Formats: sequence, C-alpha cells, structure tokens
Amino acid sequence: MIVPWYLPSSQIIAGDEVNKIRILQLNVFTNNQQYNQAIALIKKENPDIAVFQEVSEKWAEELKVLRQNYPYVFHFQDNRIFGKSIYSKIPLENQDIKIISKRYKRTSLVTELKVAEKPISLIVTHLAVPITRISFQVRNQELKVLGNYVSKLESPVIVVGDFNTSIWSPYYQKFVQKTGLRNGRNGFGIQPSWPTNLPLLYIPIDHCLVSPEIQVLNSQIGKNLGSDHLPLITDVAIPQKSESS
Repeated sequence: MIVPWYLPSSQIIAGDEVNKIRILQLNVFTNNQQYNQAIALIKKENPDIAVFQEVSEKWAEELKVLRQNYPYVFHFQDNRIFGKSIYSKIPLENQDIKIISKRYKRTSLVTELKVAEKPISLIVTHLAVPITRISFQVRNQELKVLGNYVSKLESPVIVVGDFNTSIWSPYYQKFVQKTGLRNGRNGFGIQPSWPTNLPLLYIPIDHCLVSPEIQVLNSQIGKNLGSDHLPLITDVAIPQKSESS
C-alpha cells in the first residue's frame, strides 16, 4: 500500500519539446491569518498556477496582491468563509462553475488552459469533509459526479484540490479508475498534507491528478503556513505535439 508510491515512475522524462508548468495548491484554512506567509511562498516557488481553497472574503482580499504577477484570475465565493481561487500566468479560458452537489450547493471551478495550442482542462475542487454519516455520503457522491464529468472530457485534464480523502480510500480508487487520471505524487512518495497539528497522523488528502499524456516531473510538499494543510507543489510537462501529429 505504501512502497509503490516511492517506486520511480515509468513515464518518459520530459525534454526540450515540452511546456513545463508548476502548480501550487493550498487549502489556506479560513481562520488562518498568515496571509503574508502564503504570498511569500508564491513569490518563492514562482508557480505558473496557484490554487487556493477555503478562501474567506478576507483571504480573497489579501490574495489580490498576486494579480501583479498573475493577471488571470478565477475566483468563486461559495459563501462568506469558503471560496476557491485560481491565479494564473496562463490565460484561463471558458471559465465555468460546475455544481457537484445540488442539495448542498457545492461547486468546482472548471477552466481551460491553452498550452502549445492545445486545450488542457483545469478543475479545482474542494470536497465535503466526511465527519458525519451524511457528509461522508455527500463526499462520495461528489467524487462520483466529478468522476462522471471528467471521464467525458475529450481534452487532457488536471484536477487539483482538497479531496478530503486519502489515496487508499475505495471511493478515491473508483474515481481514478473511472477517469484514468494519475496522482502526481506517484513515484515521489506518500507526501502527507493534513493535519498539521497531528504530524504523526498525517495523511495525503490534497491531490493533483493528471491525464496519462501529461508528464509529472516532480511533486513535493511545502512548509507549514499556519493552515491545517500543507501546500502541494507539482511540476508537470505538456508535450508540444500530440501523438497524432
């Protein structure tokens, strides 16, 4: 269950004929007030795309400083304390809000990156916290809805976010089987990301999942920034030419 995640990936190492993209994602924790640390991390790691969950109205305001270097922004405030944001150096086209739970009005952000003249679907999600029987069922249903949606997309896909489920969950495993996506940490270790207040009980619930044609160059966990989650940084490569060209 653990060792395979540390075995080197068999994918081809990217060369010059690729477009490399760094994606940093962080559940900031809505009550966390260490705004400057999060912003400093973005400046230090210099991702092409920065993704945030649990963005309160205050966090949304503080993150606006990133617009200086990230002109393309997609933000949706689900409610006063929970929102999702994408800050990107790459244009974010066809922005859409995907409802993954009608009853609880839970959403995912869906947009499209144009890389080497080919569209890449980018989905940012934050699934329900499975702490009650109902919320457990809601999370599993959200995974199912999201999996059905992703499996129908024709373009390569990157799904990032707080899944509130580990890589060992049967519901997570059904999701990857349905979509054919690969976890970016595969070959780089377990990389647990939550909860920071119980380091001996860390589990990986923040994920970056990619289509098979997208190569993962590196995956790493960032330092504690005051949230109950650690940042996840994933370097991917998009081939410039499709297999058919």
